[in-house]
Amino acid sequence: MRTLTVVLLAALIAGCGSGDPAPKLPAYLSTTATAQVQSQHRDAVQLLYIATLGRPADPGGLAFWASTLAAAGVPADPAGIEAAYRASPMVRMIVDGIADSQEARLANNPADELFVEAAYTNLLNRGATATARTDWARRIASGELTRPQVALAIIAEAMAADPRTVGNKLAAASGFSARIDNERQRALYRGVFTNTVVRRGLAMVGAATDAGVAAQAMADAMSTAISSSVGKPQTIWFAPADTAVRTWADNRNGSADYMQLFSPLAPWTQAAARVKIFKMYSNVFLLQHLPGSLTDDQIRVVLADLKRRNIALAVEHGPLYEDPVAPHCGTGVEGFGGSASLRLAEKIRDLGGELKYLAMDEPFQHARDVCGWTAREIARNAASSIAEIRKVFPNVMVGDIEVVPGSAAMPDWISQYGQWMDAWKAETGAPLAFFHADVNWGIDYRAAIGHARRLARERGIPFGVIYNGWYTDRSDAEWVATGMRNYASAERDGETPEQAVFQSWDHFPKRVLPESDASSFTSFINSYFRTRSAMSLAAGAGRAHGVLEDVSGKPLGGQAVTLTAQPADGRGTVGSQTISGTVPAETSSALVQVCINQCGETGNNDMSLYSFGYFDTGGRAGSLGFVDGWSRWGLDPNGSASTILAMDAHGMGLHTKATRTQRTYINSAPFAVTPGSKFTLTIRARVSPGSVGSGAFALIFLKNTEHSRKSLPFRPGTTVLASGKTAADGSYRFSYAAPPGRQLVQAEYAGNAQYWPALAETYIGP
Repeated sequence: MRTLTVVLLAALIAGCGSGDPAPKLPAYLSTTATAQVQSQHRDAVQLLYIATLGRPADPGGLAFWASTLAAAGVPADPAGIEAAYRASPMVRMIVDGIADSQEARLANNPADELFVEAAYTNLLNRGATATARTDWARRIASGELTRPQVALAIIAEAMAADPRTVGNKLAAASGFSARIDNERQRALYRGVFTNTVVRRGLAMVGAATDAGVAAQAMADAMSTAISSSVGKPQTIWFAPADTAVRTWADNRNGSADYMQLFSPLAPWTQAAARVKIFKMYSNVFLLQHLPGSLTDDQIRVVLADLKRRNIALAVEHGPLYEDPVAPHCGTGVEGFGGSASLRLAEKIRDLGGELKYLAMDEPFQHARDVCGWTAREIARNAASSIAEIRKVFPNVMVGDIEVVPGSAAMPDWISQYGQWMDAWKAETGAPLAFFHADVNWGIDYRAAIGHARRLARERGIPFGVIYNGWYTDRSDAEWVATGMRNYASAERDGETPEQAVFQSWDHFPKRVLPESDASSFTSFINSYFRTRSAMSLAAGAGRAHGVLEDVSGKPLGGQAVTLTAQPADGRGTVGSQTISGTVPAETSSALVQVCINQCGETGNNDMSLYSFGYFDTGGRAGSLGFVDGWSRWGLDPNGSASTILAMDAHGMGLHTKATRTQRTYINSAPFAVTPGSKFTLTIRARVSPGSVGSGAFALIFLKNTEHSRKSLPFRPGTTVLASGKTAADGSYRFSYAAPPGRQLVQAEYAGNAQYWPALAETYIGP
């Protein structure tokens, strides 16, 4: 037995998680013991993986541990293994090699009660009873039982309580392990990234699941996630804002160096090689009276250079005709502009362009919300406009852009978008050429992207996501950094869209070049092609731990990780948030605005506002509150949201409350600011978690009317719990003082020039 002991200890030191090569069997086990392995031992090992790691076993680990259990003469049932565990240090090493491995320690929650909860959930898709959770945790804490022993006991209990669910999970996990038992597939199944993808698939297996289908789905999801992360074929679109001043949109204009993109020596060689489609706004061709618009000669240069680079031309255009009957619904509404469609096509042709793609600018949402039209009416209207464009460009590919998730006026947006896609096909005889999600990054968007992707895929429509910063960003660097976080979060689950659209209609970025500048638009495109990273997080009982790796499972050591918490439910907690920046040189006054469902975002709202303190380095300072009631504030006279002055334990404040369809704004009286100075606005408020997406705080700088603004979307107060760097093996461990109540805890890695940002999250508290 000495030889077996040495081999097992070596295996335990090396680790047997899916991130490591499979341990070698001892020579004397390679034939006889392998032949002795019974399917029951494999089942026992697989169930330990499911209960303690939440995932199927990798083929090498499954064969090794099943062989060693069989060779040691251990019974295959959980109770028999647990009895042998108590009696034999050898068996204890075998079981601990799975259930108390480095992977298990990093995957499982520091709180014993949550470890118990996870084991029940992994096996049964439901949590433990309060009694079971407390009792098992007490016995672990007292040293009476180890976590692996408790896992074995829970396995036995689960098999008796719900044999169909446990049996299906076992069959699906075993089927997955068998399907990846080849050199290429085994190499893929390693590390946090693929483990998470497969773990999610196993969690969906229940009593009624077809285990074979589930096993294949997990294998396919793993392969898809890896191929997506390491270079899945993808169509890259680029749509920077041109130089025209949008007089209807806060006088926004695009990048000052826009035309430099189209020089043969323009410094975006790498990004240009990746871009397959360049999108322009229809106003470039139709509204040349706007200040700063491109001239015909400049447009010819653009179109000629795109042809030289073999980059296809796309145009974003509102295709709908306004209602011919008074009051002419659609006039001045986004998505409408059909009367100019033929003129648009002829202009592009006359300037030497070839229109390959037309992206409809949110026709369904706006026509439905504003005019109340049906999906078929909208499709018929848009198709008649597109027919005019096809007189000039008969082969143009027509797709759609819509807001994801849908507007507040469309709570059933998922079914509505499906009806719209079907109506378009019924009207035109062909599906949309693509569907692009214009994501509202200010709310919980990840599930919404998944719903939109599913709608498109079910209909064979290529799905894309528009990646950009946020309208509140106030510099190129800030906009690019926000955009990086957005695409990393959207694709955190390994789901990469067939089309990635890098687009801006905001004030920033002001520079598209050079791609070597980390804050330029073209560098933003290149950043998308960095090596992807992934991280795990387990938190509870004032402790948190996890691991940071690249997509191949390579640990990322020495990297900065920050741990934060924010209230997950209830009314939130009172705290301070800040808006900071530089006062525009040409302004000397400003006001504070609280905008609820009226500045581009919609959601439920429940907040208490207490004070706003302003300070700048030029010596201006002051505070605004509600001690004097409304004397220093003005309220939207047409607002429908509730705004009530009320005293509570935190002082006199303003309590706001609104549904998604109610709105208002609150403006302070103007106050003096110092031109060109650094400023900070501190907001003391209680923002409920449910208020996310319902609006923003803003500091508005004035020059007669609004000159510019710096905004902060409504968020519950965030507390930094801890920060530090990962160890050489990519792991991190933190201790912290937990805030009261249920909290969303997030571990974040900001990324660097080589690696993507990464985010992991979990919940703590009652």
